[in-house]
Amino acid sequence: MGQFFFNPYWMLRSGQGQNMSTGMARGRAWASGRAWARGRAANMNKHLRNIGLCAMGLIIALPAFATTESTKATVTFLTPINITKGTPLHFGVLTVPAGVMSSSITKSVRLRPDGTVITLSSSIVNPSGTPTPARYTVTGSANEQIAFSAILGTNPTNGTSTLQLTDFTFNTDSPVNLDANGQLAVSMGATLTIPELSTRGDYTGTVIFTANYN
Repeated sequence: MGQFFFNPYWMLRSGQGQNMSTGMARGRAWASGRAWARGRAANMNKHLRNIGLCAMGLIIALPAFATTESTKATVTFLTPINITKGTPLHFGVLTVPAGVMSSSITKSVRLRPDGTVITLSSSIVNPSGTPTPARYTVTGSANEQIAFSAILGTNPTNGTSTLQLTDFTFNTDSPVNLDANGQLAVSMGATLTIPELSTRGDYTGTVIFTANYN
């Protein structure tokens, strides 16, 4: 086998050197571009990591912007309301003619909070005795506002006969403030209706009076 001798001068003269030089230049350019791309990718990864860390920092920092607010907790203690009964609701003595008592004529009287009795039927005559409104004394905390009301407990009865008790009225409006001593005097009137065939005698019923802080 013959020996081969590399002669750069011959390659340049023959044109193969020029091709080789061009190939080497292209290789260097390709290597340089690849290195640049790798560096670019590394820089992008670094920036992305920094952005991610910044985002994490923002998320972690969010609780620092939370705010708080407080409110008062209060309570008021008042003296329990107490109701003391005075005089009962009493319409006095009513006189009704015999024929009217058993008739279908409406017979009624009104007792005012000031104790005055008004006959609402001409068939009832000569109211007498000592009619009195129901009286209550309400006590509690001084100057506090209260509301009061009355409802029927039971209608006045006498054996099998029953009268009708309605239209409760008072000497003062509700709600109202207790005075400086924590007291209020209340007088109550009502209207009494006598149905037909009612018997003579004594009748008794009940009224429920209620008072509360307003």
